Amino acid sequence: HSDRTASHTIQMNGEEVLYEFLTDLEKTSAELERKKRQKQLEQRMVECMAVVDAVQDPQSYVVADREAEDAVQFASLCGTIDTKKLVYAGHSMGGATAVSVTHTDSRARACFALDPWVLPLPTKVLETGAPHAKLVLVNSEPWGPTRWPKNYDALRPIISGSQRGSYIVTVPGLVHQSFSDFPLFVHKTAHSSLGLAPAGLDKYMHLCASLVQDISQGTSLEPNMDKLKR
Repeated sequence: HSDRTASHTIQMNGEEVLYEFLTDLEKTSAELERKKRQKQLEQRMVECMAVVDAVQDPQSYVVADREAEDAVQFASLCGTIDTKKLVYAGHSMGGATAVSVTHTDSRARACFALDPWVLPLPTKVLETGAPHAKLVLVNSEPWGPTRWPKNYDALRPIISGSQRGSYIVTVPGLVHQSFSDFPLFVHKTAHSSLGLAPAGLDKYMHLCASLVQDISQGTSLEPNMDKLKR
């Protein structure tokens, strides 16, 4: 990120992987940035599918001694999560991860992505979407067809190649940060001045949550999609 923050992963053997900063050269080359972002995406996908694997088969979940307490807490989840109703979800780079892992993981029933970023997506994902799954892609206004047509237009073939009933929608008034947890830590009176969202952010978030429930249960998306469009 421009403020020098970044996610990173430490593997079980202590190796730090793949979420390093862009070099000055990579910042000037879209192709070099794409290659690094795709490596990051691949690592995120491995992590996502590893979590699902572990939920389905707790015996496959191996932890270091220092994580034994976490393992006990994790074990308590097993058997309570229905992986037959698997929905991958994410925001921004996480949205790209959700789309890509849904394409790859045949267990996924659906994907719910907020402002998905197309730059790191593999060509096959961009061209074919996820034929076995239903996708709902929700864009904020700056990520929509008027403000960022290049990103938006690249999402349309993904929707076309995915299961019937997939949607892409742009919500006027929302910005990229409206979907993150940042608004939760800022008093509502400051949302407008910070450009986070129009009045009624809670309504949009509740609708998004309802859509996730719809796609996980296989019920019709149209009622909540119509509300979101309004």
